[in-house]
Amino acid sequence: MNDNQWWLLFVALSTFFAGVGQAIGRAVRIVEDDRPYVRFGGAYSPLLTWLRYGHLPATRLDRAVLYARLILVSEWSAIVVWVAWVGRNYLDLRSDVWPLGREFALVIQTHDIWRSLLQCGACVFWNGSFHGGAPAFAELQGAVLHPLVILTTPSLGLVNGSKVLLLFSLWLAGMAQWHLARVLRLGPPARLWAAGLTIAGGHLSARMELGLVGMVVSLASFSLCVALAAKLAYSGRRRITVLFALALALTLVSGQGYVQIGLVLVLVPALAALLLTSNLKLRAVWREFALAGFLALALSGIYLVPLLHFLPQTGKWLDPNFSAAQTWSNTLLNLLIDDPGYYYSEVSGRPPHPSVYANYFGWVPLAFIAAGFGLAERRHMRFIAFALVGATFAVLAASAISLRWLALLLPEIAYSVRYTPLLLGMAYPFLTGLAALGFHQVLHRSGPHLALALSGRSHWKLPALSVAGFAVAVYGLYSVYTFSQHWYKTVTVPRLDHIKLAQAVSAQVEASQSDQWVQIPYAEAFWTPAVLEARLRVGLGSRPWWWRNRPLPPNYAIATRGAETPEGYRQVDVVDDIRILVNPNHLYAAVETEQGKTPCRAQGRGGDIRITCSTQTPGRLFVYEYNWPGWSARVNGAPVALHPGDWLSIDVPAGESQIEFFYRPWDVPLGAAFTGLGLAACVYLWMRSA
Repeated sequence: MNDNQWWLLFVALSTFFAGVGQAIGRAVRIVEDDRPYVRFGGAYSPLLTWLRYGHLPATRLDRAVLYARLILVSEWSAIVVWVAWVGRNYLDLRSDVWPLGREFALVIQTHDIWRSLLQCGACVFWNGSFHGGAPAFAELQGAVLHPLVILTTPSLGLVNGSKVLLLFSLWLAGMAQWHLARVLRLGPPARLWAAGLTIAGGHLSARMELGLVGMVVSLASFSLCVALAAKLAYSGRRRITVLFALALALTLVSGQGYVQIGLVLVLVPALAALLLTSNLKLRAVWREFALAGFLALALSGIYLVPLLHFLPQTGKWLDPNFSAAQTWSNTLLNLLIDDPGYYYSEVSGRPPHPSVYANYFGWVPLAFIAAGFGLAERRHMRFIAFALVGATFAVLAASAISLRWLALLLPEIAYSVRYTPLLLGMAYPFLTGLAALGFHQVLHRSGPHLALALSGRSHWKLPALSVAGFAVAVYGLYSVYTFSQHWYKTVTVPRLDHIKLAQAVSAQVEASQSDQWVQIPYAEAFWTPAVLEARLRVGLGSRPWWWRNRPLPPNYAIATRGAETPEGYRQVDVVDDIRILVNPNHLYAAVETEQGKTPCRAQGRGGDIRITCSTQTPGRLFVYEYNWPGWSARVNGAPVALHPGDWLSIDVPAGESQIEFFYRPWDVPLGAAFTGLGLAACVYLWMRSA
């Protein structure tokens, strides 16, 4: 194992032993004793008590509680093991081993800003690596502000950090479904089966056919929202309100617009089933849900405020006809088809895109859902209504029916959801919850027994229905697991070739003694990680959105497979079959005077750009970085005003000048203030409800 794998093993073992320790701590009962003690995570901690007070109180061990807690730890451990098995290919943390999907590098490229955090701090507010630059926290692609992205990218790198993010998302989705089953008071077999089904589920695994990491992360967070919504409706406890708010905020900052829209189209209608009585009156718990919504918006402030600030300036491909949508019946059919070849064919006139249409769930869980309807207890009726409404509205959204309704009010938002079948994945946690409920009912249904005898004497009697139900459930889980292994794959990329190309382009940029915009082979996103490691600025690459009415920056160097040479460029190198072209007039930073254009030396990272210019006469410095509110400039230490326009530009005096540009927007501190207030409110409410 390499160092990164040892690190993951250490984290897993530490978590396991911490869970065992907490189980023992919760089972310890303090005998009447006036001496103080310390509780940590809701459990008595002898270590912290000894360190703080130098003594230990008298205790006794509650064996029943210990047994129950160890059962929970065993279930959690089983979920971790299942995640490690299903996603075992992602445990290979070599940098040249990537998850399957031709858009994997495209989806994660925006996460790279966090590698600048330790070098330049606040420079991460601006992503100057693509298309003229953009406010990093207003990004429409990738899970830039997901906490795990922030933690893993600087330490593990862009690719390996994303593998860990995928494994965490599988674990989160499984734990969310396990928790939902526990809320319904289902037994360990049903809880573990539901978690296993979700981890291997087609709604997550098939997304990786294209490398849609953000969709996996967002759907996993949504599963947690569903579980905690059900728990809050049943318990009404303030601490669950806080956890539900955190889950909603995590879903929002996961950065997947489809799921963000799905929160409104799917989760909000489903909540009506939890909050309305049979007389269509609101239950008192609605206040907790409203509080959770406000907290979630506040917690997401550091993402939402910059996003809303710049969203009107962005453009995105729209589809008013919802061309990718299928009829609701064909949409449901995707839950039952496990043949990858079917999704690669153009059946029913749909494109051959498994990453969009495949959402395999299986006939076994659907059979358990049907059984659950007939065997369900009265106490489960509210959840059944909640799940049915949620699943129904997920199907309506996936087949573009509810999106057409939304288009009557907000057409541009509705039309931006071009691949509507992706929203079917939001039905999965509801359907799996119903299936787990049915499985549990089947296991506990009385009926004929099977007698197992040894030497002619009967020793065990097992309910026949339970045995059959368990066997069918195992088959259903195996079927979903088999389907998942078509997509949870990795590929070994020719990293040395990537580095060789990046070095060849970087050599031309270094020869200019300044940062420059470059173009990598168009629509070949797999070059991106190597190009980012070389700290090159990609002027024309792959990105699903753009700035409205803004030109792209001029590319100093172009890497192309084409035979044509654009006007003004000349060939300077060849790497395999890729030609390197340079246009010395396309400069990143230059001063324009009456005598002409004078190149400047620019070096920058994120929102910090430092430039040295030397001219005979005064002139205007143009830096081909997009000019948005938040930029400021200094010349020789003195603040100067920026000129309006698409690009950064200021007046500079004759002679040598040291120029600095800094991007320090107002929206990030304001959003961070909302997030800080949200966190403070969560801590206060959590402690107050102790």
